[in-house]
Amino acid sequence: MDGRKPRRQAPADCFIEGPSFDASGNLYLVNIPFSRIFRIAPDGFWSLTIELRLAERVELR
Repeated sequence: MDGRKPRRQAPADCFIEGPSFDASGNLYLVNIPFSRIFRIAPDGFWSLTIELRLAERVELR
């Protein structure tokens, strides 16, 4: 912290929780409102792993 007051940011339409690591060091996060699971690789690359859509099939990526 550099002593400055925090600035108010624009609201986000997501709620990320459930962080979990696998044996390869990938971090998985769940985005609840959009029913998505993201993977963050050890090199920092983000990818959408699973997206659940109402009345549609599960897409695995």
